[in-house]
Amino acid sequence: MIVVLAVTCIALPAQAAPPEIPTENDVQAAQQQAAATRKAVEAIQNKLALARTELDRLQVESALAGEQYLGAQERLTAARAEARRRQQVSSRATTEQESARQAVVELARSSMQANAPMIEIGSILGSGPENILDRAALLSKLSASMQGKLDRLEKAQQQAVLAKRSADRALAKVQVATETATEAKRVAEEATATQAAAVASYAERRSELMIELAQAQQISVDLARRRQQGLEAQQRAAAQASAEQQQQAQVRREGMQRASDAASAGADPQQAPPPGYSSRGAQAAVDFAWQQVGEPYVFGATGPNTWDCSGLTMKAWAAGGKNIGHYTGIQWSRISHISESQLRPGDLIFWATNANDPNTIFHVALYIGGGRMIHAPRPGKTVEVQNVYYWIPPTFFGRP
Repeated sequence: MIVVLAVTCIALPAQAAPPEIPTENDVQAAQQQAAATRKAVEAIQNKLALARTELDRLQVESALAGEQYLGAQERLTAARAEARRRQQVSSRATTEQESARQAVVELARSSMQANAPMIEIGSILGSGPENILDRAALLSKLSASMQGKLDRLEKAQQQAVLAKRSADRALAKVQVATETATEAKRVAEEATATQAAAVASYAERRSELMIELAQAQQISVDLARRRQQGLEAQQRAAAQASAEQQQQAQVRREGMQRASDAASAGADPQQAPPPGYSSRGAQAAVDFAWQQVGEPYVFGATGPNTWDCSGLTMKAWAAGGKNIGHYTGIQWSRISHISESQLRPGDLIFWATNANDPNTIFHVALYIGGGRMIHAPRPGKTVEVQNVYYWIPPTFFGRP
């Protein structure tokens, strides 16, 4: 008997292969990649910060060059006026010299008619005025009237020579001032163009850096951009908080000053400034500046619809009844210098590259109270109201 065994094959479920265990080299490679990514991100963040710092530096450089140009223009105008005055003096001296010469000639002719020695009179008439004075032998034979006229001629000649030299020196100064102003204008225009180019390229460079940042962090460009914007917002918030603290401190100082003003208000209302303002004309200056808010910045502009920083403060204070000039250096020289703690509406605020040297002032604004100011900031911007401390701290303070 043959027994047939039926064998049934049951398929067993296949077991998953055990997960591959990363090697030590894998771990080290991942760690190195992460470290490289962090370094790339840090480098890009540094590039962004440097780009912004460079933009700020160019803005200051452009503003300073512009103010130096305006100063050169002021000196050129003064040199031209002085040259005109000296030329007028020279012209009058020349006229006087000719008048004196004619008087000598006329007297000589009269002497001829009175039978004066012909050879001697002929010698006088045939010589230039400069040679008359060398003929001492003839002088003793002429009348006292002739002697007086010759003295006048000698004095006129000396004054004409001195006036001519003075006029020539003044003209030389005009030439130097012209060359200086031309060079200052070229530097200012180059600085302004450089700043404008930097502003234009900043956005493009920033986009490139955002792409690099996204690649380094292996995230989307949009996420990288939003991350960067968040970081910048944090920085702005910190700067704003600091600015607000300084603003609040200034407001407290102003409150104390108003209390002091109120205590002494009974003195003389005709002499006292309006409450809170720095002087009688300050309110008019502030009101004028408010009316220009929103109008564009244009280098060298003094209104009526475009402004640079010192042009705005000049016209504002012209509305307040004072001429402070169109140039930060001139404005600084024509006002009283005060401390930051003494600031009141209508005062001027200056920024300089050197806190010990007013010659390095590059920007001016009009203080309106409450830690705020009105100013014309730079090309591409408009006249605006800002916190005094929104950018870099101001350097000097003054009161027209």
